[in-house]
Amino acid sequence: MVKDNICINYNSSPIDDGIIDVAVTDDNHIYALSYSGSISPFDYYLYYLSNPGSYSQILNIGHASAVIYFKMEALDNEHLIIATNGLSSGYNGLFIYNVEKRKIEKFITTKDTIALYVPRF
Repeated sequence: MVKDNICINYNSSPIDDGIIDVAVTDDNHIYALSYSGSISPFDYYLYYLSNPGSYSQILNIGHASAVIYFKMEALDNEHLIIATNGLSSGYNGLFIYNVEKRKIEKFITTKDTIALYVPRF
């Protein structure tokens, strides 16, 4: 993160087995999608990176043994939009997660979602 012309490394080591995608809200809060599991099924999680080197798991998205596709973007300070494709259990589809209330606020679709692009201005 770059703040006041200073580069801040929020996490120099992997979260779980690796980060899939990252979203930053308008008020500079950082969220990351990750996966965990040395053997299938893999579990997928949403994390909040609160400070450099400090993060907490806020949502278990689900698990699957096949390749899964994710995309995540922040809509504003309180909402993330997450697209998933191929989970065998959990939150498949396209949904909005409220980070303040720590819950999925709206399902746009529960079908597999192939791609997502949210322009921010």
